[in-house]
Amino acid sequence: GTTLTFTPTSPKVGENVSFSFTNVATDNDFGDIIKYIVDFGDGSTPIEVASNVTSATHTYTLAGTYTVSIKAKDAAGLRSAVCKDLLVTVTAIPTKVNIGNLIWNDTNNNGIQDDNTPYTNGAGYVGLFPATDTNCSSTPALAFSNTAVGNYNFEVTANSSYRLKFVAMPLQYYNAKSNQGNDDTIDSDGDDCILINVGTVDDLSFDFGYVEFGKLIVNKKDSLGNSLNGARFSLESTDAGYPLTEFSIISAGSAAVEGLKLGTYVLKEIQAPVGYVLDTNATRNIPFTRGRQQETSDFINTAVPQPVVCGTATMTPVAGTTVGNKGKYDLSVSYTVTGTTQVNKAVFEVTKFDGSKETLECIRGGASTNCQFDDTAKVVKYNEYSVTRAGDYKVNAKVQDNLGNWSP
Repeated sequence: GTTLTFTPTSPKVGENVSFSFTNVATDNDFGDIIKYIVDFGDGSTPIEVASNVTSATHTYTLAGTYTVSIKAKDAAGLRSAVCKDLLVTVTAIPTKVNIGNLIWNDTNNNGIQDDNTPYTNGAGYVGLFPATDTNCSSTPALAFSNTAVGNYNFEVTANSSYRLKFVAMPLQYYNAKSNQGNDDTIDSDGDDCILINVGTVDDLSFDFGYVEFGKLIVNKKDSLGNSLNGARFSLESTDAGYPLTEFSIISAGSAAVEGLKLGTYVLKEIQAPVGYVLDTNATRNIPFTRGRQQETSDFINTAVPQPVVCGTATMTPVAGTTVGNKGKYDLSVSYTVTGTTQVNKAVFEVTKFDGSKETLECIRGGASTNCQFDDTAKVVKYNEYSVTRAGDYKVNAKVQDNLGNWSP
């Protein structure tokens, strides 16, 4: 049987419509069909094509529904009845079309709408600008992401040109990477001033992704967990485009750095508070891999070791052991240290009545049973020193801390 089809199936005014036909007719007398006659139904002159031709093209100038028919013609000029006909509905060229798509939260900043990508409702808007505004700097018509799934939409004039840009973004966001991957329907069109050439059909492929900035909190403490102020830090990131920036901790032992894009940051303590040394892990890499990420980094400073200071050395008689200045005496020396410093050694020098001198040494953990280290009272004692002859005695002492420093 005869077939007659056409494309496109929903033609518009001014659009070429292609008709295809097969098995139109046969001639029972002589088999000499030489022409096919195609009538497009719009009042135009039907066309004749050779019998070996299987297609024809026509353009309609008015909207409407038309009956297209095809007949056969033989060598004698005889025409057949209609072999096949069909209805073709032609629509007018639209004067308005829709452009738009989505505004969405690109949590990993890959520039692509991944599965379960969250959309946004009201976070920023897309501006529509004249095509001549190459910087998108004029006052735009606005379209907020005004649905629960982040849709925005403009109705614009068909067969015209415009520019689009994602503008007025909330301060906690920045634009996602643009034009990533091979599928334009799911990538972000970025923060450029995009030129859009509008045709006669809706185009809902212009979407925009955004990423939420991250936040870094830096805490500063001493070795006992007390908050410290006065430390200075630097922060930079090559892949996030974050230039070398310095900041200080000035309140409550803590500082916050906001507005951080995704990337790996190098955080470095460059100056410790006065009286403290830098953290042993002073340089750290901190990756930000998702939007709205918050990281906390604690730095611990230890106090700068201070020289041990020796106090007064004393020589105290042991009750009940002395007669006429002869007997047992306890030698002691007080000292001052800071932080975790402790005294590990003390040397007592006793000047006797005749000017001769005797040195007595106390070593923490040593064999002498006379020595006593009292870290709480910060005193070292040499107990029960024997005085065998009466006279004037004088004692001096010095101490050494665990870092090897001697007191003056």
